[in-house]
Amino acid sequence: MSSHSRVLKVLGCCLGLPVPALVYEDVENETLNIYGSIGPDYGDGSSLPWNVRLRISKDIANALTYLHNAFSRPIIHRNVKPASVLLDKDFVPKLSCFSFSISIPEEFVKEKPWNEIVDPKILEEEGVIDEEQQKLQAFLNLALRCI
Repeated sequence: MSSHSRVLKVLGCCLGLPVPALVYEDVENETLNIYGSIGPDYGDGSSLPWNVRLRISKDIANALTYLHNAFSRPIIHRNVKPASVLLDKDFVPKLSCFSFSISIPEEFVKEKPWNEIVDPKILEEEGVIDEEQQKLQAFLNLALRCI
């Protein structure tokens, strides 16, 4: 089993219940959503110092790089947002919320570039911008929440 210090660890699971349960490591603080924005929809308006925001951004980028590169089948999170980043007592981020994650099959990784995994016609029909713009937009949205 592989692990990364900035990815929330699963400690165990129980499949004997009517609804399966997962047990995760404990994190003392709220999500980045609470600390990254100011306004009535984001808690008490607490904000983090710049150096902490920058460290959180770097740590989450590091965790995503790990997921994309540490395995023969890259793991794509597909749900990176401030609410998916939990903060421990020292405001060390832990990436969580993997329910939308997918693992890219090896044949796609080795034979095709990333932009060919999804047919561009499908993206155009759905009104979705191209994949590179989507990635950039998601990253910038997360970075803006840290500002």
